[in-house]
Amino acid sequence: MKFKQLAAVGLAAAMVFSAAGCSPKSQQTKGSSAQADEAPESSQAQAQGGEPVEIVYLNSHADVWEGDVGKEIIQKFEESYPGIKVKTESYPFDQMIEMVEVKMKSKLSDFDVLNVDAPLVTSYSVRGYLEPFENYMSRDELDKVFTQTGLSAATYDGKVMTAPKRESGMIMVYNKDILDENNIPYPAYETDKRMTWEECLDICQQVTKVENGTTTCWGMIGDQINRVWNVMPLANSLGAAWLSEDGLTATGYLNSEASIKAMTFYQDLFNKYGVSPKGVNTNEAREMFETGKVAFTWGIRYATPGPREKESMWACARCRILRAAYPWWDAIPGI
Repeated sequence: MKFKQLAAVGLAAAMVFSAAGCSPKSQQTKGSSAQADEAPESSQAQAQGGEPVEIVYLNSHADVWEGDVGKEIIQKFEESYPGIKVKTESYPFDQMIEMVEVKMKSKLSDFDVLNVDAPLVTSYSVRGYLEPFENYMSRDELDKVFTQTGLSAATYDGKVMTAPKRESGMIMVYNKDILDENNIPYPAYETDKRMTWEECLDICQQVTKVENGTTTCWGMIGDQINRVWNVMPLANSLGAAWLSEDGLTATGYLNSEASIKAMTFYQDLFNKYGVSPKGVNTNEAREMFETGKVAFTWGIRYATPGPREKESMWACARCRILRAAYPWWDAIPGI
């Protein structure tokens, strides 16, 4: 299985490096990982002796890996490693996490490479699900290829456990039509003029409309409303972290004064002020904003907005919570 592990690392590298192809750093990847470089010779020998080796890639991005971009990356990899064939096994994000748990706990060996969501790096590492990526690329090589925030998110116990694929951040987006209808000026985009969350809440209360007991326009909704990642910036913006640096301790962090203050504010959006809808999942939240039923949303920029033809309806703003000193869009580590 040693060869198959090396080939799997080669696939992970190919995926990351292809994604970074527009960056000058991509030119530095040639020759990285002497161990992974051994794979082409081994793969050819394997192919000469019989069927090509098959690498199974478990992922949560069918839209990418079953589409033209993913197919092109896989094609280039297979051309570089002619004795290896890549098979993708794609699941929706939530099902992907469950599938990894089922396969790992059952000690199945029917896949070789997997996507790891950054908050799960510590959990997977503690339980022995991951082999350190530093076994195949030195730290100097990693530092040349990846950003430090990406490596930080991929590190457990001082070792880089996964290959960072991308970084993401959050930003506030608002519906210009809704603000125009209520004669409300657009929030400033400039950092030094950004509104506070209290000011955003005030606007949300003005635009929330209820007709015959039914809310027809909401003030605010998170882009990933039913996922923890989407609300973490509220605590981060007050300088709070929800876990210790080693990712193993929540007491004293999740229940800190700043965290409680942030989450009380979030809870009040639904229960006290009634500007955010209850019982909505991520897909429904995005649809509500995209169809003009919500004035503000915050989340990952490539997920919002959606339909490109409607972009003229929306614009970006920046917020900070409760007049904290930390701009929340800078407080989140890269994912």
